Order: sequence, then C-alpha cells, then structure tokens
Amino acid sequence: MDRTFKEELKTLMRHSGGPCVSIYMPVYRAGREIEQNGIRLTNLLRESERQLGALGLRSPQVKELLSPAQKLLTERFFTGSQADGLAVFISETMFHYFPLPAVFEELAVVGDRFHLKPVLPLAGQDDRFYILAISRKSRRLFRCTRQEAEEVNLEGVPESMDEVVSIDATESRPLFRAVAQGASGRGGTTFHGHGGGIEEDKSGVRLYFIKVNEGVRKVLKEEQAPLVFAGVDFQMPIYREVNSHPVLLDEFIAGNPEGLSAEDLHKEALNIVDPYFRKARDDAVARYLQMAGTGMASDDLGIIVPASCAGRIEVLFVPKGLQQWGEFDPNTCEITLYDKAEPGSEDLLDFAAIQTILCGGTVYAMEPGKRLGNGLAAALFRY
Repeated sequence: MDRTFKEELKTLMRHSGGPCVSIYMPVYRAGREIEQNGIRLTNLLRESERQLGALGLRSPQVKELLSPAQKLLTERFFTGSQADGLAVFISETMFHYFPLPAVFEELAVVGDRFHLKPVLPLAGQDDRFYILAISRKSRRLFRCTRQEAEEVNLEGVPESMDEVVSIDATESRPLFRAVAQGASGRGGTTFHGHGGGIEEDKSGVRLYFIKVNEGVRKVLKEEQAPLVFAGVDFQMPIYREVNSHPVLLDEFIAGNPEGLSAEDLHKEALNIVDPYFRKARDDAVARYLQMAGTGMASDDLGIIVPASCAGRIEVLFVPKGLQQWGEFDPNTCEITLYDKAEPGSEDLLDFAAIQTILCGGTVYAMEPGKRLGNGLAAALFRY
C-alpha cells in the first residue's frame, strides 16, 4: 500500500453510493488447507452475487462489478501469504483488498457503504504510536500499530548526530527498557547516564535533538499518539527537555538502537505502550460508568446513531463480531431495526462507528461478553 492502512480506511469510510461490497474471510497460510482459501472466497462472492441480485442488479452488472475480485482466486495469490485474514472492498469506482494480520469470520455485506467494523481494531483507533530511535549514526521515526512498524521520513533533519556533535566514545550498551529519571508512578530501572567512559558534548546533543524534535513535529502535527524514545540512557532527559510532542512516554527503550531492526524496536515498544493503551480504555470505561444516567452517556442505539452523525460522540464502545441490521432516516433521526440483513439495510453498529471516527471520536471494539450497559453499543457524549 502506498499509504498506511489507516489512511486507506478513511478513504473507504468516506465512500458512499452503493452498491458497496465488503468481504471478510480467514486465510490459511500453507499446507493442504490453502485450497480452502479459494473455496471460501468463491462462496463469499456467490453470496455477494445473491445480495446484489436482491437489490435489483442484473446478472451482467453483477459479474462486471465483481470481476476484479475473481483474480484473487488464483492459487498464487494465497501461496506464501503472511496474512491471517483477507478483507475485500468493491464498488463501481473502487477495488481494494488487504491481507491483514487478523482472523476474520466469513462475512459478505452489500450496502450503500462499506462494512468496516471488523477492521476497526486494526485501524489504530487505540493502538497507534510512534518510535523515535536515535543513535550516533542515524535517526529513525516509525509509525506503528500493534501489527507493524513503518519508517517515516524526517525531512530537514541531519542524518547523524556526528554532523552536529563530536562524540569521543562509542555506544556499547545492551538493549533494555528503562524509566526516565524523574518519571513518576512507574517502576523499572533508572540509569543516570554516567560511567562507561562516555564523554559527550551535551549542549551539542541538545542542539541536534532540537532539530530532531522539529522534524518529528512536522510528521506528527496535532496527533495525540504516544511517542516512544529509543536511545542510550543519558540522552532521554536531554530529549525530554526539547520535546514538544504532548505524549512522550516516560518509559523508553534504552541502549544503542543502531543495529536494531524495525521489528526489534516494535517488539520492545509494544511492552511499553500496551499498559498506556489499556489504561486509556479502562479510563474511558470508568467515565462511562460514572456518566451513565446523566444524559452524557447512553446504551440506546436510537440515541447513539443520530448522535454519531451529529459529532456528539467522544467515545463509542461496540461489540466485536456482532451486527445490528436496520435503517437510519437522517431526516427524522429515527432508526428501524431488523432481525436479519434485509435489502437496503446496514449494520447500524458499523454505521455509528464510522461516523464517530469521521467526527474525531474514538471507537473501542469490545469482546461481546464485556459490553457496557444493556444495549449492543455504549457511548460517551461530548455534550
């Protein structure tokens, strides 16, 4: 993909005007079971044909619409796949497919919009973060989700610290996680950056870090995603002094990151950001429980769906793997619920989640057994 998956997802969210076909399926990576991939996709395409026919499309129109997806039926597409799931999106003007690191239940949905709730947990709604790795010879910034790390270009920033700073000793410390000196409320080992014969012009390091911070801010802009620092332990307090990103985490990856791959850094950073994200979700749940019954929270889908369109929802909780089929009338702000998918209906949980994200809210996909309130969804309102 030329853009991150999250950016691609925003494009899919904004697309409207059906018919839009959304297909999800698990993928076997190797072995004799790989033959099941083609069979599953064939069956899901047939189900899509049935739903398109129910909407009144003639057979030639249906075949033309689904023809790009037929190319995915070749064995070569699935052979050697590193994905656990496949998501396919088709409309008259768009065709996207994503091999993804998630196991999906088999599902084919046809509607006026793409059905996107199954991939929301992969969209970085509650797991997007960055890693800034600085060594003597390089500086790297990675945009990350739980599944992957993608390096981002830092324009206008010197490639190495040596261009700004003179270092008399090499960095040769093993990789470990540490907590920045002075960080409150966290455990872990604290190192103060002396010993080992390291002599460094700290004012020069600070000057270099100012340039790095400027480059980082150009990339992150107004994002609130957490930033994890990776570098030798005595550099962290210096970078913290010049940092202007609002969410630079106290805990960092200590040691020289020069020889570490993106995968190595990503694995270490996950140990740091997981507690951060877990706390953010737990705090949102606590706020919902506190606000329930005050008018600032609701588990009534009849209230939640119109509120999502109005941009009122700050946080939305929806269940994984469940759908609530129905219709929403934007003129009357009323919803009609169905027991199963009907022609012209859509998953109202999916609809509310997409509208919430497009209006700048946060969506948490919850396990069905951990739902809040008595309804399928729950929401915290901005006003």
